[in-house]
Formats: sequence, C-alpha cells, structure tokens
Amino acid sequence: MRNFSEPIYEAETDTEINTNKIRKRNDTKQLERDQKSNIIFTQSKYNAVDIDIGEYASAHAWIELRNANAQYLVKNFAYNSGGEAYSKFIKNNGKAAIEISKYNNIILPYIGEEIFHVETVKYLFAKFSRGKQKIPVNPNMEYLITLDEKINGEEIWEGLNVLFSNKGKDTLIFSERLKEIENFLKLRYVPSHKIQEVLDEFIRQEIFKKTIEYVDNHNGNWALGIDGKKVRVFPVYDFDFCSRIRNIKIYETLSDNQKTDLKSFIMQYKELPWIKRYISEVIQSFDIQKLIGIASEKTEINIPNEVRVYFEDFYSKKKDILEQIFKEILQQKSKGDDGICI
Repeated sequence: MRNFSEPIYEAETDTEINTNKIRKRNDTKQLERDQKSNIIFTQSKYNAVDIDIGEYASAHAWIELRNANAQYLVKNFAYNSGGEAYSKFIKNNGKAAIEISKYNNIILPYIGEEIFHVETVKYLFAKFSRGKQKIPVNPNMEYLITLDEKINGEEIWEGLNVLFSNKGKDTLIFSERLKEIENFLKLRYVPSHKIQEVLDEFIRQEIFKKTIEYVDNHNGNWALGIDGKKVRVFPVYDFDFCSRIRNIKIYETLSDNQKTDLKSFIMQYKELPWIKRYISEVIQSFDIQKLIGIASEKTEINIPNEVRVYFEDFYSKKKDILEQIFKEILQQKSKGDDGICI
C-alpha cells in the first residue's frame, strides 16, 4: 500500500508479494496461443483445483498449469448471462456493446494499476481445445483467465463476511463499510497504522471504481486478504459491466448524502491529508491512449479500433470530470490561477 506523502511510484517493500506478482505476470508469455491471441488449454496441460476463496468473480473453475508454478481462474464473460437491461443495451448497440463488455476486462485493470495505483486482477482471453476436458467447457466460447492473486497462506474475507462478522448489516453506504472493516480488523488485533492503510486504500479503490462506473459494487465483490497481522484490500475484479455497460442489477456505493456520484464521494473525503496529492497524480497519469497501448502490449491482444475509439472518448471525458472536481473541491486558487496544483 502506498503512502502518498512519499513518491507515488515507490516500489513495494514486501519481497514475498513482489516475487509472487513478478512470477505470475511473466508466466503467460510461454503459453500457446491461437491466431486471435487466445491462450489454448488442452486436458494434458492442466489439473482442476479447488481453492477456497468464495465466489471470487463468478468463478467458472480453477485450473493449475502442469510444469508451472501458476494457477488460473477460468471465468465466463458476463455478457453471456443476459438480463433485461443489458439485452436492451445490446439491441441498441449491437456488437459494439459485446466488444466493450469483453475488452473492459483487458483495458480497465491497466487503468486501475497505472493511473489509480490500485491492485487489479489481470485478465487474458482463453479457449479450450475440442475433446474431453477436466472441466466442463465449450470449445466454441472464449473465456477469461487470470493468474491467482491469492498469496500462499492468505485468508480471503469477502465483504459480506466482514460486515456480518460484527453482527452488522449489509450496506451500500461507503462510510458504514469502512467502519465495519475497522471493527473487524481491531477484533483481529491488526495494528492501528495498518488498519488506517487499509481504509485509505479502500478509498482509493473506490475512486477508481466510481470513475470507471463499476456498477456491480455489492459486498460480495470486494474482499480483504489477511495473513496473521498482514492485511490488504484484495484486488478489484469483475469488470464486465463497467464503462457504461450496465446489468439489470446495479450496485453502487452511497456517500453519506445518499448520492452515488464521484464528486460527492471526493467531497466527503476531501480533508484526508493525502487526497489532494493523489487526485493530482491520477490526473497527470491519465493518458488513455498510452494505457490502451500498454494493455495491448502486455496481454499480447490486438484491441479492435472501434473499441479503442470508444474507450478513448469515454475516458477522456472522465479525465475532464476529475480535473473539474479537483478545481472545485481540492485546488486552492489564487487570482488568475487556472492550473492544477500539486
């Protein structure tokens, strides 16, 4: 977790976590791919595994690669599940809606990491060969896969369990979530400074979610990773219905004024000592064209031009909104000063 009183690009200090992440992100380069860059799985290349980390992003199955120290989550695309509101969006937008839903999973994790400095699950596309497989898959379908983000020895506590563990109630009010997290970690004797780091990271993650219009933000879709006294906010996942792709079920957190918009959220937490520097850094890093290029290069996936155009337009406007919020709420203006202060 980053301290925003220090340089924002400072390296993480946890060697175990760093080594784990480097391993995971390099393993995909050696995997067989088809002409569309789908990673190809055959029965002989993987074992089915059972990892107890809850629902975890609508998991279809877990597999472990043979001859490699890596595990993958296999996940269906959410747009296959339909829903009245989404079906209407498909009818009005055709193939474009499907493509946006699909590539949300590829592009948004890099927006999260490179711009908002939050941990996000990295997805890739995969297909399974025809014939008998260890898990029930359709060889005509594309799937999402991601390397396991769970660190060895780590417990994953989903939001619903965190809230209900203190005999609380399920809630979409963000400040109530924070209070329940704080109470939960105190009961586990987590040091107060570590608890504050978790709460700050949770706020940064929420700013990212509200910017990308993450509308499946219920309490089964966030989690804490705990290993003894070590604790972290678990990576964001399940990006299908972002970027104005909406499902019939919409879950968005509420500020204390009962509003869901980003401005109300930042207004509520504007007195935090790190918030001004953080939003300023986000704005300066917000180059959507560069980020799409990074996502394409690192995943080895060619992102279609119409998808690029949609994302460039959508997130250029999001950057403008963030700049306006910064000027209205966080910037200390002097006469004639229209620039962004750091």
